[in-house]
Amino acid sequence: MTDILIEPLISILNNIQSKINVAAGMATALELRFRIIAQLEPKVQKELRKPYHKVELIHLIEAILKIFKCNLDLEDQEKIKNCRPLRNKTSHGSMVELMLNLGIEPTGREIDPRTGKRNVLNEEDLIEGVKSINRNSGLEKYTRQAKEIIEILDKKILRNLRQ
Repeated sequence: MTDILIEPLISILNNIQSKINVAAGMATALELRFRIIAQLEPKVQKELRKPYHKVELIHLIEAILKIFKCNLDLEDQEKIKNCRPLRNKTSHGSMVELMLNLGIEPTGREIDPRTGKRNVLNEEDLIEGVKSINRNSGLEKYTRQAKEIIEILDKKILRNLRQ
């Protein structure tokens, strides 16, 4: 392990904490909406092999998309399908993988002298991943995408449910 200065690392973590809080909150808000939709819609429950509050998110999303396909255009369906991996990377702190899934090149601080470009990070480099996602605004991008999906779920599914 390389020598790491702990105080600067703690400072970086503290500086990015509010962005992490917002992104993690959006991840939770998304999953909560999916589970509430399943609770309110018996057709979704019938599609699931387990109770809606225990089923894996991937199966929950698949069931919701199947039942509400007619309420969603193809772009909305794609956004919803693709939100789970982003949510998982955010919730599990996999910042390099999150950036890759967002289409952001996860670059470190080191510059390759041959190319003059920053080196691309490996997914196991959590410390540099935190620095990179802060520098590359990855958490903000995830938050914007999650907010879009929440708006889709609210407008096109939740508001159309009969109670």
